[in-house]
Amino acid sequence: MKPLFASLPRHAVLIAIVAVLVHVVTAWNSSGYHSADEHHQVIGFAQHKLGELPPGQLAWEYPTGIRSSIQPWVAAGTMVMARSVGLTDPLHQAFLLRLLSALLALVAVRAFVRAARDQLPNDLQQPFILLTIGLWFLPYLHVRFSSEGWSASFLLLGLAALLRGSDKDARWTWQAGGAMAVAVLVRPSTGVIAAGALAWLIVILRPGPRPLIQVVLAVLLTVVLGAVADSLFYGRAVLSTWNYWMMALSGPPREAFDTLPWYYYTPWVVKYATPPIGAALLAAYGVVLVRDPRHLLIWCITPMLVVLSLVPHKELRFLHPLADLAPLLIVLAVAHLPERMKAVPTLLRQFFVGGLVLINLAALTVVMMRPAGNGTTGLVPMMRDAGPVTYLIEPVDSWRIEVPPFYRSMVAGDTVIAPAAVRGPLATPLVVARDADIALLQARSAQQFEPLARTATYWQEHAMRWYTWSEGGVPWTLYRVHAAGPAHARD
Repeated sequence: MKPLFASLPRHAVLIAIVAVLVHVVTAWNSSGYHSADEHHQVIGFAQHKLGELPPGQLAWEYPTGIRSSIQPWVAAGTMVMARSVGLTDPLHQAFLLRLLSALLALVAVRAFVRAARDQLPNDLQQPFILLTIGLWFLPYLHVRFSSEGWSASFLLLGLAALLRGSDKDARWTWQAGGAMAVAVLVRPSTGVIAAGALAWLIVILRPGPRPLIQVVLAVLLTVVLGAVADSLFYGRAVLSTWNYWMMALSGPPREAFDTLPWYYYTPWVVKYATPPIGAALLAAYGVVLVRDPRHLLIWCITPMLVVLSLVPHKELRFLHPLADLAPLLIVLAVAHLPERMKAVPTLLRQFFVGGLVLINLAALTVVMMRPAGNGTTGLVPMMRDAGPVTYLIEPVDSWRIEVPPFYRSMVAGDTVIAPAAVRGPLATPLVVARDADIALLQARSAQQFEPLARTATYWQEHAMRWYTWSEGGVPWTLYRVHAAGPAHARD
């Protein structure tokens, strides 16, 4: 019997092992969710399907039927199977969902690398592969059980099939159409990227009528299956993607979103990809746009950037479906650099590349080791069976830190109170607060507070403060409330 991976080159085996380890570690530590939508519009919907969350506690997207049921179905099935084998801890179930997301992403990345690497010179193929698994923000995005994360993975599978469009394998048309249709069903705004890719197929690749018909049939078949899944989930005839676009044209009900200037994504990319890497990404896009405007990446990225710039409401996560295109964009730009740029002294090039590598490794270490979002789900193990909790925050913002009922069922006596509104002793045995508010709380309540758990270590806090230019949120701490001074006996 041949040993595992016996047919692969040694370096390929090592890269595969490192990729898996990086994603498993990230999935384990990246507990919680990056944005509220990642939980409330996916796991929350799955809980409702399992009869564990009443409709009144669901996000407004549920009654409007604008969110795909694909991920909620997957989440519900995963929870049922996990519980059937005794895995009842919600934190472990959420970890399984992140592992599933990581597996899907790694499969998609592998397919994309195999399809795209032949476009590159031999000396750039290895850097391309390393970037696809090691560019610091990719593992963090890969493990997200979010609509942006899954849409990005299916989009990558579809683009990989398009890049194989000249292959003798006739299945590429069905794979391209089906994968991109799923990407759009999961995240309808990805339709802008898919439309650009299909335009590239028609204008640049020109495969002939039969492959085009097969792609269209694959899209239609996938959309029909998506409509069936949605209708079964919502209990009425629904195609969530259609509802989403109709809402986008008419405006969301009862919701008012922040608006930002059209150019805001440019400084965001520089800032949040870290300035050296973000600037390199923007420069790479400019180089490929000028030197190779017919490339598939340009036809995918440009329409999305234009549309997102025109839409007044902006969030950085709207760019996430484009993130996996960054490695190929970077190496294509390097390949297209003028010869005079390649004549830069070796020592200077090594200094520049070495600096980028060190910054990337530092950022990768942080995202591999810290929880997602505000990290309050990581406080759950210390909260269980300890009684009610007081959340010390303005009530209007309580949703930002309150642990969702999936992780911890509401307990009678759970309270939300603004720090300035505290006038006497707290009635709960636990309190979630920022460190800066504890002194005020002690003065007003005449109680002592013993720290039990923190959403971020001190080194992670300082790293995130540097990363966000001191604009990021301050970590939260779970405290046990004592009626007397420090000498009070611990439980």
